[in-house]
Amino acid sequence: MVNFLDTASLKNIVAAQSNGTVVIPLDGLNKQSQLISGIPTLSSRTELISKNITQQKINVPVAPSGHVSDETIFTDLGQKSITYYLPRYRLSTEVVGGEQRYRLSLRPAQSGWELVVYLDAYPAPAIERHVRDARRLSAELSVKLTYQWHREQGELEFQEVLAEDGGDRLKAVLWLNTLEERDEVYLALTDSSYNAALVVQRQVKVAIPRTQRASARLSPINTFPIRRLPPNFLTVLRPQLILKKIENYTVRGNAFTRYRLEVTNWSSFSNDLFAPSPNLPPCGLNKNSSRTWVNIHAKGGRRLYGFCAFSKAENLKSLWFSVPQGQTPPPEVYIVLNDRLKNQTYTSNSISTKPVPDSAKQFDVVQKRLDHVVDDTFFFPPSLYPYIFKSTQPIPPDQNNLIMREVVWKTAGDSIGKTYRYYQNASERYRFNYTPDAFAIGRDPETDRPTLSLRFVSSDGSLEEDKMQAELRYYAAPVISSDRLEAASTSLKVHAPDPLPPGIEGLEFLPLRVGKLKFYISLPNADRATDLTWEQEAQVSLQDGIFDKITLPLDRFWEVWGAIFSSRRENTLFTGRVEVSVMDNVPPDVIPFSIRSDSDPQTLLENILEPDTAKQFIQPVTVNVASALFSSADASKSPIDKILVSFERGDRTLTFTSSVLKQTINVRMPIRDPQKLLENVFGEYQYRYKVQVIRLDGDVTDLPAIANEWLTDSRSEFYLDINR
Repeated sequence: MVNFLDTASLKNIVAAQSNGTVVIPLDGLNKQSQLISGIPTLSSRTELISKNITQQKINVPVAPSGHVSDETIFTDLGQKSITYYLPRYRLSTEVVGGEQRYRLSLRPAQSGWELVVYLDAYPAPAIERHVRDARRLSAELSVKLTYQWHREQGELEFQEVLAEDGGDRLKAVLWLNTLEERDEVYLALTDSSYNAALVVQRQVKVAIPRTQRASARLSPINTFPIRRLPPNFLTVLRPQLILKKIENYTVRGNAFTRYRLEVTNWSSFSNDLFAPSPNLPPCGLNKNSSRTWVNIHAKGGRRLYGFCAFSKAENLKSLWFSVPQGQTPPPEVYIVLNDRLKNQTYTSNSISTKPVPDSAKQFDVVQKRLDHVVDDTFFFPPSLYPYIFKSTQPIPPDQNNLIMREVVWKTAGDSIGKTYRYYQNASERYRFNYTPDAFAIGRDPETDRPTLSLRFVSSDGSLEEDKMQAELRYYAAPVISSDRLEAASTSLKVHAPDPLPPGIEGLEFLPLRVGKLKFYISLPNADRATDLTWEQEAQVSLQDGIFDKITLPLDRFWEVWGAIFSSRRENTLFTGRVEVSVMDNVPPDVIPFSIRSDSDPQTLLENILEPDTAKQFIQPVTVNVASALFSSADASKSPIDKILVSFERGDRTLTFTSSVLKQTINVRMPIRDPQKLLENVFGEYQYRYKVQVIRLDGDVTDLPAIANEWLTDSRSEFYLDINR
């Protein structure tokens, strides 16, 4: 299970569920609301610098396949052993006070403010294991922050990009000269509806073999949105085929010539295309052949060879066909990918099978710009990442500049309705601030698991109830009804300017960012309610949600856990409310909060128990030995000198003598079934031990007698029996 509290995971979860700016056109209120969104674009632009250059005159790295990307391994024609790669970049992290943090800050500078971002270089995963000894390809680098600003795409280029640690790290600085610029960037980083992204632009100069120039121009898409591919993306893809190598080999005395081929843009094809497909016709006896078959054809259509058992797109780098040695191969070949599930084919370019001698090879030198998205969710809720903004807090809107409006919203079957408040901006009267309908447990968009996390901790490692505590951490997302906002716009438009200012398309609804917030919770009991408790340590944001941790004694947790599944409580874990005080002398807005479970206990446990919780516990075990064992009247045996007891996972070996008859040992017990934590049944765990009886004459008896066997027990105290 992926822990939702992982920094990157939670950031994406909040981005998917936080509230943002909503624009509702006044000329069509029926399902016309739209979230302001800006999708940054990836671009790849190639510029020809010089052409028809002989190999002897090439002084830049070469893309052997003609395909230039950060998944290409570049070569040095002068020194064949030297290779290069173009790195990608990711946000740097550091550990501060035991907490992992991004190396990112928005802070005051000498004149204005600055956004500082540190980035670590790394190779693309597809080539990582092949470039451990390769050098980084020289590139001109620029860093850009892209986002949506007032319905238009915004882009800010960092004025300073410095290489550190020998190029392993970049420091990028964006200078902000005015308060307006600073607040604009602050909103881009903290409001998920701005869809901010961080992009590194890399410009490289490389050489491309002339024999590959045609295939290099076949790249079907140069620019596409980061967060989605065009619906017809796969249908326009064309495999880019090259001749990689010609080699002779012998099989059972028969000589052949093999022509090795490669699809240079293999990474553009999904691995799903090559999934085992037992539901499709078999390939001979192979009933699990791949969804897509690959066939090699001679010019004119004659099939030369085929592959029906590929398991991933990377296998497209390993195509080949052969002819008997001495036989003339087809002058040109091409390949066809046949997606049997979708009845779709992808046909490559044709290539010559005639090898070109090095002296005759020619190259084009090109300059190519490649964009890499460092983070397409460049979003950092201040409640989660306060260290990023600790030196910079934008001035919130003045409450005196807000006008409170109240609108009743009735849902289906509700004849009375509920009154909601909207706070109109007195300066920009088309803007209204809203509060959520409620707060409810979030869901991980990838796994659909609740954003709850449970772990058990002990002050001394034992499972004694007075030492055990349950820690329940959770994220509650703000819930907002778009229907409510649309209905409210009908009532609120009478307060907006008529006509709207130029460029304004409708009423803008923004999450309320002002006011004093207080969060209260009530934990249930099995048979009684409790008073509301002010959660002063919780992080609460009307825009991003609630982040909180509750620590309970184990006995109190059993009550809460039992109440979760009480039909009378309707599976409510706990409830509460957020009070929002915006204006003086006006009662606060009250936003309800609840966490409910519709799962059975075992499923809920599996979904929320942290992977690293309670892998083992310490069980104190007391062992007693009867004094009579050391004064045995059995004349056939020598008296016992000492008894040794060793426990599996014990912290020492116990030695008993006539004067030492009772000892306690701590045994580490693995928890194989976490459900027992919640059933509070620990006595079922058995520990294992061995006994060695040593007599005065040197005779030694092992219990049990078989070396690989153990004695077992589950009692916390027992008398040793050596006669078993």
